[in-house]
Amino acid sequence: MVKRILLLMVFLCIFSDGVLAATAGTTSPTNVVVDFDSTYYDSNLRPGDSGILNLAIENTGGFRADDVEVYIPSTGVVSVDKKFYIGRVDPEQSKTVPVVVRVKEGAKTGLTAINVRISYDGFKYDGTSVNNLLTTWDVPLRIYGNPLFQLNPEKTTYYKDTLGDLVLEGTLRSSVEDLEATLSSDCLTVIGSSRKYIGDIEEGDDFTLGYQIKPSAEGACMVSLKIDYTDESGTSASRNMSFGLNVESAGIDFKVLNVSYEPTGPGETVELKMGLKNYGAAAADDVTASLTLSEPFVPVDTAEKHIGTVESGEDVQTEFEISISWDAEIQTYAIPLTIDYTVGGTSYTDEKSIGLDVSGQVILEVINVDQERGSLRIEVANIGTRAAEGVKATVKTSDLGNRTFDRSTQSTDEAWENRASQRQSNPVSMLSGRGMVRPSGGARQSTSDSGTSAYAQTGSQEIVSYKSDIKPTKQTTFTFDTTVSGPFTLTLEYAGLNGERVTQVETFNLGGGSSTAMSSFTGSSNRNSGSGLAALLMKAVIVLVVVVGGYKLYKRRKKK
Repeated sequence: MVKRILLLMVFLCIFSDGVLAATAGTTSPTNVVVDFDSTYYDSNLRPGDSGILNLAIENTGGFRADDVEVYIPSTGVVSVDKKFYIGRVDPEQSKTVPVVVRVKEGAKTGLTAINVRISYDGFKYDGTSVNNLLTTWDVPLRIYGNPLFQLNPEKTTYYKDTLGDLVLEGTLRSSVEDLEATLSSDCLTVIGSSRKYIGDIEEGDDFTLGYQIKPSAEGACMVSLKIDYTDESGTSASRNMSFGLNVESAGIDFKVLNVSYEPTGPGETVELKMGLKNYGAAAADDVTASLTLSEPFVPVDTAEKHIGTVESGEDVQTEFEISISWDAEIQTYAIPLTIDYTVGGTSYTDEKSIGLDVSGQVILEVINVDQERGSLRIEVANIGTRAAEGVKATVKTSDLGNRTFDRSTQSTDEAWENRASQRQSNPVSMLSGRGMVRPSGGARQSTSDSGTSAYAQTGSQEIVSYKSDIKPTKQTTFTFDTTVSGPFTLTLEYAGLNGERVTQVETFNLGGGSSTAMSSFTGSSNRNSGSGLAALLMKAVIVLVVVVGGYKLYKRRKKK
């Protein structure tokens, strides 16, 4: 029995040794390799470029590796020449080493390799240690062709909400095929397709990319351009480029130019003309000019004028016909002008103001000339719409009637100076309507107590009379202390706009108590036969007065 037990124990020992030997024979030795699945470059490298090779080292054996060291020598294409100590790497463990790789200038494009040498201490399959093991690996490196894309925007300033053409001019130093470009940005919208296919470009050829863009925000706008192509080695590649654009406001600046209209007043219709110029750098579309009219103004046709598109630097003309009510005050009115337009589909409004001077017109008409009791009476009517201020009437003739003064000892010059000093001391008398006589020749006078004077005429004489004003649609009479026979001239002078003196002259011929006009107005006075209903009514009054006056003269002659 004991023998059987001893034999069984010997058998078990022999069997266990066999099992252990069999087990030890199936363990793989230490094996440190390059893990190509985990090894990669951070970018495409071209001649002259530098990049990072993320080199993954893995122990695929069943025993650990000690004192692992990686050495990468330089080549004629790539500069590295680095040694990296990794240390221990356990079975199935991987470690990554970042390696700076620089492709030399002048390197040929295409596929090359980086040599990786790994040294370590490991174990054989039976567990026996082995030192200074060395493995060598070639890590592929593709050197991409360097087309040297040079892209320059034709212009860099654009306007918010305004469509513009972005043109990129490009040059290549090496040939590419199937060139495509895709534009993108967060601050603009590409109208149409953002992807442009250009095709094959030969070395040295120029090409142009064009996009229609609409910026959405003011300020600096960064634009990205991705370029996809196939280089000379047949490898597909891509390149990202970026550039900045300057986006400004819409850039529209309308100015009002050359506002013009004829002098106007209450009850009249005026044609208001003006020019608009776009001083901005962008075109304005669907431009409309509108006047905001209130009392005393009413548009004759419309207060809104559609102009259309106004290009940068362009000026346009527009006009409005406005009716002015009879009760309008004599003053300058500010009329609001609104300019509406669109830029890139966005609407804008610009507010302006136009000045319209409703000062009226002075139209003086001589409605009657009469002589009675040694006085010359001239009736003048203002058929205009503005008062004639500071009216001076001057009668000039070469044949005045006889007159006398109070003092028999005064010469003509002395009498004139005396009368002039009296009028200066009493300004009111200057506006009394009575005429002053001053000889323009060297005449002498004799006087009597009757207050009349007789002149020995040696030249023409002037008689002056004043009125403070003649209101619109009113008439007044200028009286001159003289009698006239034959031709004489009447000069009417009054204050015009801006303080300027306006003069109008008429010539008459008196004979036998009647008057006949010989010529029309001359000088700076302007007439407007169609100046409104007031002019028509006043002319009717003038005709009536002339008829009645003529009838009275006729009856007076008949009695004589």
